[in-house]
Amino acid sequence: LKDPGTREIFELAMVRWSAFLQKYGIDFKRFWVPVWDEPRSADLPEVLIAAEIAHKNGFRVHQTMANWSVVDDFEVLKNSVDYWIPLEYLLTMNSTAPQVMKIIQESGKPFSPYMCSIGGTVEDYHGYFRFRGIREYLTGASGIFLWTLNSWRGNNYDSREDKVMRGMFLVHHSDHGPVPTMRFEALREGLEDMYYLNLAKKSSSQEARALVEPDVLNG
Repeated sequence: LKDPGTREIFELAMVRWSAFLQKYGIDFKRFWVPVWDEPRSADLPEVLIAAEIAHKNGFRVHQTMANWSVVDDFEVLKNSVDYWIPLEYLLTMNSTAPQVMKIIQESGKPFSPYMCSIGGTVEDYHGYFRFRGIREYLTGASGIFLWTLNSWRGNNYDSREDKVMRGMFLVHHSDHGPVPTMRFEALREGLEDMYYLNLAKKSSSQEARALVEPDVLNG
């Protein structure tokens, strides 16, 4: 987008897309658009250009921040992002997590951490799926994102894909439609946890509120 010709094409596409959505009465407050998936620090000048063009045409922008994102990246983008989607580790495990969280909170924008891997050996199923709701609730997140929902191609029961490295998927393809897994069930339970934890936090019951204290949940 630093190239004037490319930028002109991008701007025209955004103008036409915006006009099309407005023609059909689409509420722009019901969605966010991505402008760059998991950018590197060197990409940020173009991310800023794209976000500016998106905003000019009425769109709101969400931004994924990958494990290679650094504190300065969040600082650079804080005025251009409307919804943060940081990799969960950036908020929970990295040494810079407090700094990143501070920038996100001070931006006043909602955030939902994500997890992403095509490898089934990244983490245990409880950690990767079941406990997400509790962990994200403790960060103060608005929700949960998880990429790699399904296999990339075909019937993965009958393919040459590595079955071990493809074990992370929530839904398998088959010849007769999608097949949900126990991992999908675990993630759903994690989402239910987050829902109930937020209800308990707002409850008039002192006993319910006591159950969602960080010390209790971390225990």
